[in-house]
Amino acid sequence: MGFGQTKQTGTVSSHVAAWSWGADALLLFLIYVLSYMDRQFAVLLAHPIGVQLHATGGQIAGAYGTAFGVMFAVSGLVAAPIAARFQPWRWVAGAVLLWSASTMATAFVHGLGGLWAARVTLAVGEAAAMPSIIALIGRRIPDRHWALASAAIIGGAFVGGGLAFAVSGEVTRLIGPNGWRVAFLAVGACGLPLSLALWLRGRREAHAPADDVSPLRLTPSVAALPLLLLVALLPTTLMAPAALALGAVIALLWLRDLRRGDPIAADETIGSPAFRTFLAAFGAILFVDSALFYWLPLLATERFAGDSVGLILGAITILAGWPAALAGGWIADRLAHRSRAGRIQFAMVAVLLEGLGAVAALMSSRFDLYVAAYTFMSLGSGAWLGVAAATGLDLVSPKKRVVGTGLYFLVTVLCGLALGPVLVGALADRLGSTASGLWIVAPAGLAAMVLLWRLSVALGRDHTAGQEFGAAG
Repeated sequence: MGFGQTKQTGTVSSHVAAWSWGADALLLFLIYVLSYMDRQFAVLLAHPIGVQLHATGGQIAGAYGTAFGVMFAVSGLVAAPIAARFQPWRWVAGAVLLWSASTMATAFVHGLGGLWAARVTLAVGEAAAMPSIIALIGRRIPDRHWALASAAIIGGAFVGGGLAFAVSGEVTRLIGPNGWRVAFLAVGACGLPLSLALWLRGRREAHAPADDVSPLRLTPSVAALPLLLLVALLPTTLMAPAALALGAVIALLWLRDLRRGDPIAADETIGSPAFRTFLAAFGAILFVDSALFYWLPLLATERFAGDSVGLILGAITILAGWPAALAGGWIADRLAHRSRAGRIQFAMVAVLLEGLGAVAALMSSRFDLYVAAYTFMSLGSGAWLGVAAATGLDLVSPKKRVVGTGLYFLVTVLCGLALGPVLVGALADRLGSTASGLWIVAPAGLAAMVLLWRLSVALGRDHTAGQEFGAAG
């Protein structure tokens, strides 16, 4: 199927009222707010967590990044074709209920193994929800608003992360060593009414399982997932490499199953050079982004003492990141009407802005300069956010979007959350400096720009460009 055909098929009819899909977007936005509060708490409260669990910062980063990221990526692959057979709102409601319970369980762990178990279970819940969330954007929201709506919804990550910045220091100061436990318990509890609201939303909409979703041979992949829990029993130096290796094996098994069980979805995704370039580009971007937003805030607390550092960075994350996501999505949608490559070209500008802001932050010796640089970095990071989801929706036909989304999260989460923070941390330990370790993201940023340029050239051709690109190579 050509690019033009896919887009035409995915158009939402005009009878979908703006207030209706706006209300749906709000529910999905809240999912991102709560999930990223949880993720950022795991970063910002790493020190008190490590003290109580007798774990190093690298071990906590492994549980937060590698364990969570690998399980998220491979669970998304397994969940994607299964989710296509269920009413999406109720599927997402069940997933939110699972990760909310897992977040609450994090508050009661007493060792590194328990932390790993809680984080990988949490990852299963979050991963199960994400393919259906992206598919709902394509289904409920008109295609002319895809980038804006995606940015508004996924931009909840900036709001959640910013709120975590703002309150994490106060939680520790007011409650003491157990403040991190209270934080996880509170965020998990907030997910329970959200799960109920999503379930009730599903009652308003009937769903017939897709009749063209071929059954995949998922048994090897599903059987391998519990092995990630056993990784927590290995020596701490082997946990992250073993988790990444196991994740790669599971992914290869799943790709084999996809080719055998659903060859149409395989052709539209991993069989398409356009989609592969899209995956590679945003995988490199997320590697950079995950490393920067994990380590730069910690670098700020190392360089600049003061109780207000977290509050200021949290405010910047919310006030710069989310508005930039909204504005970037709106601009990208307008550019897409002029040229099929418009969104990707805009993403190139945004990624460049984020990279320049990161370089300036690394070189800043004064807090005011660091704040200015961090602001530009947040603006750039927010601006490209909606482009990724909108481009993925454009490149895959509607009935195969959950599979495409599963692949997107496989690549971006493994390259980003699972690999970025841990690799930078390992390099920082070897070089003796967080700032020195962060420079490893520079080659990945340059690679992302080259890949985005290649994709923009292909999509900037005539209306058959997507088809030609998909048949090339």
